[in-house]
Amino acid sequence: MSDEGYAQLFGADRAETKSLTVDLPQTGPTPPRADAAVQVSHWSVVKFVSKDGEGKNIPTREGNSKFGWRHFSGPHNIHDPKVIKIVTSERPEEKEGARRVYGGVLTNRLGAILARIKVIAQYSYKTADGDYELADHSHKIGTITAYCERVPRNKCPDAVNET
Repeated sequence: MSDEGYAQLFGADRAETKSLTVDLPQTGPTPPRADAAVQVSHWSVVKFVSKDGEGKNIPTREGNSKFGWRHFSGPHNIHDPKVIKIVTSERPEEKEGARRVYGGVLTNRLGAILARIKVIAQYSYKTADGDYELADHSHKIGTITAYCERVPRNKCPDAVNET
């Protein structure tokens, strides 16, 4: 059972006593906690949400080394959320089940292509491998990865972050 699921079933207070990390919707301002500086963000925390060309909300979650913001921002040099929002604003280039592949290009002022960007999203409450699942099945995992094609290690040029 996920930390979120445990908290929803047994309550946030009980989850906290078991040292589980949960991010439940806030109903009002929360006072700062003494241990706030040492808390680690949970993979399911939504950093931002994009709306694609089909009107679907595509969240980008904090993630971890396997998917989400932490997975692609460092290794693939995408640090500006606008990059993901722009690329996913169109209709997906490919759809297979819950998998969505979005594509975009970055050009200079003369129209020369500087980068071809791919964003892969999972429009389901769980990852394709089933390793991660959201407690609320109406929510979506969202962005799995983002990267540039035809460049070493799929690492985007710095210009990508100057949108």
